[in-house]
Formats: sequence, C-alpha cells, structure tokens
Amino acid sequence: MTSQHIKLYAIVLQAHRFNPDDLLEKILILNVELAKKETRGEAIVGPWTP
Repeated sequence: MTSQHIKLYAIVLQAHRFNPDDLLEKILILNVELAKKETRGEAIVGPWTP
C-alpha cells in the first residue's frame, strides 16, 4: 500500500469508529442490518449521491 492508501484507511476507520482488530465483525454487523432492511422492503442508500 502507498502512504496515501494507509492515510485513507486510517480516515475511514476513524470516520466509522472502527478498530482494526474488530473491523470484520463491524462490517458483518452492518451487512446483516442492511439485509434486514432490504427484506423489509426499505431502501438501502449508499453514502454517495445517486
């Protein structure tokens, strides 16, 4: 990874309040939450403007 990638990784972790040690667990939890919303017919909106 370049130094820019490392900085971006750190910023993303900080923005989501993720700890590198529990990153996969957090992503799994978020994925399950989104799957439940989708099952209920709720719209899933990304962090970007469509």
